[in-house]
Amino acid sequence: MNDADYGSAKLPEGKGFPLQPGNSVLLTAGIIIADVVGAGILAMGSAVAHVGWLLGTVSIPVLLAMNIHVSILLWRVRRLHPGASTYLELASMVFEQAPSIQLRTMQGLVAGSQNLYIFSMLCVYTLSIGKGLSMLLYDLHLCLPSMALAGCAMLLPFSLTARKLGAYNTPIWINVATTLGTILIPIIWMSFQGAAVTRPSRASFVAVAEDLTPSAFFQAASTFSFAFSGQFMVVEIMSEMQNPEDFPKAYALSAPYQAAAFLLVGLSVYYFRATAAAEMVVFELPFGALTRLIAVCLVLHMAVTYVVKNIVLCKNLLSYCQR
Repeated sequence: MNDADYGSAKLPEGKGFPLQPGNSVLLTAGIIIADVVGAGILAMGSAVAHVGWLLGTVSIPVLLAMNIHVSILLWRVRRLHPGASTYLELASMVFEQAPSIQLRTMQGLVAGSQNLYIFSMLCVYTLSIGKGLSMLLYDLHLCLPSMALAGCAMLLPFSLTARKLGAYNTPIWINVATTLGTILIPIIWMSFQGAAVTRPSRASFVAVAEDLTPSAFFQAASTFSFAFSGQFMVVEIMSEMQNPEDFPKAYALSAPYQAAAFLLVGLSVYYFRATAAAEMVVFELPFGALTRLIAVCLVLHMAVTYVVKNIVLCKNLLSYCQR
């Protein structure tokens, strides 16, 4: 069976998941974190600044809960179709008794939405890696496209050799650590400076934004939604587990980390910067040694997240080419 199949042999429905070589619950939790906690967490402070700390505090847990709920629903559906190893395979099996035109329509929608979503995320991660390299080498005065191209060259060996989501165990945990470094370094720096220094006099810190316009609300909502849109890959993630029955346990391990990280960034940045919060938390520090350290964390964090999503996209494309 080639890698593009994801193990697509169909089993009798209703029999549960087969035991197989694959990722442990702990490693799967790390993969979920790498998938969900991507570039979106860096913009949490700006998103909260658009709506206020009260709406931000409510929105983050609610959207995280929705993400978990949809993911568990997909897991429950796959329990009826344990042979489905990709999002597209699962949709095909669910609609296999439907009229052919309906089946083809759903296959097109599922494949198109998943691949377009992943491709869009890879574009965002490429730009983020370019920004990280620009911060690391800010004294070279190179343009963002050049840095993004250098980042792509750096990612190429991993993209060519990674065939499974758990292919590189160590980078998954490096991603968790660098995520913490990316968000904690600027927050700790701002805490030492104090809100009296970091918060401009013109900025406001309120429960609900006084000038909350539809445009500001939907901008914040889009950032929140972007940050919690990992359900497009959960079928592929659970398919590589040793025992997919344990998938909810992986979410039980990863969800507290996600909730704490997103709330910490959103509320801390808003507290220290109020409505003057930068587009990304990494832009809150002046240039210097700490900026370079954050840049290293950002590049590593984005690189691991890129490789995780790129595996699914490349396998999908390979599967289409082999048909």
